[in-house]
Amino acid sequence: MLEARLLGQFEVLHNGRHVTIPTRKAQSLFAYLILNAGKSHRRERLAGLLWPDSSEENARSNLRHEFWRLRKAIEAEGESFFHVNELMITFSPQGEYSLDVHELERVTLEGSTADDLIRALSIYRGELLPGFYDEWVFVERERLNALFETKLSRLMELLQAEGRWMEVLDWGTRWIALGGWPEPAYRALIAAYANTGNISKAAATYEHYAQTLQKDLGLKPSEQTQALYIRLKTGWKMDTPKSPIDKSASAPPLPKVRRSIFPKPLTSFIGREKEIQQVKDLVSITRLVTIIGTAGVGKTRLAIQVAEALAPQFRDGVRWVELASLLEINPSKKQDFSHNGSPSPVQDSPMSPVGYADLVPQAVAKVLRVPESPDLSLLEGILEHLHDRQLLLILDNCEHLIKACAALAERVLVDCPQVSILATSREALGVPGERAWLLPTLSLPVRGPSMDFSDIVQSEAVRLFIERTANILPGYKLGEIEASTIAQICLRLDGIPLAIELAAARMNLLTAKEIATHLDRRFSLLMGGHRTALPRHKALRAALEWSHELLSEAERVLFRRLSIFAGSFTLEAAEAICAGEGIHGDEVLSLLGRLFDKTLLNVEPAPRDADLATRYRFLDSIRSFGHLKLDEAGETRWMRDRHAEYYVRLAEAAEPEFYLNKQVDWYRLLQAENDNIRAVFELSAENDQAESALRLTGALRRYWFFVGPAYEGRDLAIKALALPSAIQYKNARARALNTAGYLQFVLGDTASARKSLQEALSLLRSSDDVASLAWTLQFLGLALTSEGEFNLADAALIEGSALARKLGKVYIDSLSFFQGDVYLQMGDRSRAKNIYEESVNKLRTFGDKASLGYPLRRLGYLALEQNDIPSAWKYFQESLMLNLEVGDKLGVAACLTSLAAMAIHLGKLILATQLYGVVESRLELLSMNLLYLDQAMLGRIRSQLSPRLGQATFETAFTEGWYMNEEQAIGLVEKIIGEEDKHTFVLSGD
Repeated sequence: MLEARLLGQFEVLHNGRHVTIPTRKAQSLFAYLILNAGKSHRRERLAGLLWPDSSEENARSNLRHEFWRLRKAIEAEGESFFHVNELMITFSPQGEYSLDVHELERVTLEGSTADDLIRALSIYRGELLPGFYDEWVFVERERLNALFETKLSRLMELLQAEGRWMEVLDWGTRWIALGGWPEPAYRALIAAYANTGNISKAAATYEHYAQTLQKDLGLKPSEQTQALYIRLKTGWKMDTPKSPIDKSASAPPLPKVRRSIFPKPLTSFIGREKEIQQVKDLVSITRLVTIIGTAGVGKTRLAIQVAEALAPQFRDGVRWVELASLLEINPSKKQDFSHNGSPSPVQDSPMSPVGYADLVPQAVAKVLRVPESPDLSLLEGILEHLHDRQLLLILDNCEHLIKACAALAERVLVDCPQVSILATSREALGVPGERAWLLPTLSLPVRGPSMDFSDIVQSEAVRLFIERTANILPGYKLGEIEASTIAQICLRLDGIPLAIELAAARMNLLTAKEIATHLDRRFSLLMGGHRTALPRHKALRAALEWSHELLSEAERVLFRRLSIFAGSFTLEAAEAICAGEGIHGDEVLSLLGRLFDKTLLNVEPAPRDADLATRYRFLDSIRSFGHLKLDEAGETRWMRDRHAEYYVRLAEAAEPEFYLNKQVDWYRLLQAENDNIRAVFELSAENDQAESALRLTGALRRYWFFVGPAYEGRDLAIKALALPSAIQYKNARARALNTAGYLQFVLGDTASARKSLQEALSLLRSSDDVASLAWTLQFLGLALTSEGEFNLADAALIEGSALARKLGKVYIDSLSFFQGDVYLQMGDRSRAKNIYEESVNKLRTFGDKASLGYPLRRLGYLALEQNDIPSAWKYFQESLMLNLEVGDKLGVAACLTSLAAMAIHLGKLILATQLYGVVESRLELLSMNLLYLDQAMLGRIRSQLSPRLGQATFETAFTEGWYMNEEQAIGLVEKIIGEEDKHTFVLSGD
């Protein structure tokens, strides 16, 4: 009898006696073969697996020697465990043997009792093959770790459902002892201690876990774990044991909002029924499916159909992450060109430019609404968010971010057992467990000298051509004479949807026969010039080349120059960046119209509720083609420089507008330009063009605070400051330090904020940038006030305000109301009130709604202290409406805190507790604290409510508030002043 133990050790016994396998490679070979018992392995594959860096000859020789050593050790007593021939090696499954891994795998989640799982899990003594570093071991180790944790998590559920609390404590402690931070284990321990009456130990377990997790990993406990802590704080009720077969026995999951988000196509979807079903079937059996295929073949459109069909099968729905608009860089370029065509050397790009790997997590975090945290990496935040969710995550257009997509997908597969991923890409991600599925082109008519009309119209490709033609020629019907010509067009385009749509778009200019003639000429040219391209690539390139050559010279010039935009763009941007040397500025609008008419450009109408411009956007494939033309024309470097100059100037022009009456429109404009701004920053950072990076971050401080995420602005500022050439640009560096310091303060890192701001101050004292000096002093005053250094804070704020007034730029003095905070904390309420009132009048004058909410809120608190309910209500209500209007989430949370304080004052404790729950939930989502005075009030609210209401009532109301959406939270505000109160004063707005 052969016994192999690979978990937590490497040990082999034969008939009870220890077997010595002499070398690590022989041990690794044995482990691989026994783990895959019954499967035959080709010798060359085994050799490559174990000696990947050796030549094939040496690897095969090594394999022979190590396998001889292995058989000599294992089969010493003549018992054979291997089937061997010249080509294959197999570990025989018929021999008498046992393997601890197989015992762990054998027990199932469904139908197994707690005792079944205990017997299987007792075998697990640690990770697979500790000390082995072969690549295959890492993959298998991760799989088994995930399997063990999944089954141990199920065991915890069963033990808790049966009330076997001492065993919960035993297995939870074992799990934690294995290392890592197994959150289900800590949750189980908290529940076990609480249900055995040791509430203090339960609370200490949570607090130890939360503090250590934050300190070591920069993470926070999940919502589910925090919900347990809420139960502890508000009064734990003993769980009643249930039968282990009762599916309701395990702790109920936190309420989740089902929300499936994916694009809704503006045109109909033709055919693909078989392909949709195939992809659906793949997603049902494997957790990572990548739809691969050439550009324009319809990968995104197919993924939309699959997402729509699969959404009901995922408890938490579908999330769509569109990656095409993110910065795309061709790492193979060795040189760039100036606008006059002469080569100009640039630094070679690595495979991933600075910040490149961060783009995918940022896009995913934005879609998932992962809480922002200064101490939590985006990837870890995503994994924490997805850990206990069951959803389908779709990553669309991965090809230009392939490594970053692969890295994220692999972590999600390992850490999030109920999440499936559907990706679209021009190549597979290369992640273990991935199923790459090649999307074929649309079905085509049968080739032949004479084509049957009924067969032609059944073709998916022809149906697409007919429908897209009808879109531009209303009432168009396919005739039998034209049908065969259109069939030939679709055949020559290989059934590629994008190529067919481009061809159909010419039916308002050319006949089908003329289109076919043009395509014939293009194909012959391309076949000679691109011998290494796949046929489908040639077809799409032919369609795009042909569409390009139908353009006038001016249209071609604008077409290629517009490809410099990373996302959508406005007419103003197109005129500023693309006009000149062949294009007059007043031609750009008409040229855009002609590109739109030829379906090369999409139009995004301006929203009706804002003073914003119409935006334009290329499809990704067309933009990529435009890049090629830009390179061929030698204009790439020139366009990049103009693109960067325009967006740096736009950001700097927006900075003062962020404080004036059109600030909301400017915030929305910068949001729409985010792709372009990020592209400028990344290219500037990659090429050490520090001035552009510093100027951008210096100008966008307020944008990142109100629109966010604040941590992104802080990180970009720090990144810009770290560029080697940043030291040369004194004033730009000081402004970037202002951004870093202000956002560090907002995110709670006061020590770093003071350091950044003091460095900025030292630079600006000897410069002529008085405006930046005024800002720095005010920001430093903020940081000093929060640390209780009131005299220093007052001096800094007074000096900053005086400099602003001297300049005559009133918006620079927009933070003078923080002087009121200094006097308020020093006990001079009269002087504080005067400053707040002066600030309100000043902010109203120049329309800074975003700043106005703060002094209004402070005046509301002062009125509440004097029992002036009408004035307090008026101030609080206006502050809330202003913060909602500008989208200041932190400001909204602060306003709801003030309204909770008012509800307490009016004796409406349930309402106050619900509002308190709303605020705590929002702060958890934002991963930020309120500004210091608002945070202090939140603490006082917390200390008053529970003793006055009682634990059970407080818990119920708090939990109700915690899970309310924004509409429900605003509904609470309307209840603060009831009908019986309205006769006493005039409500705001009446």
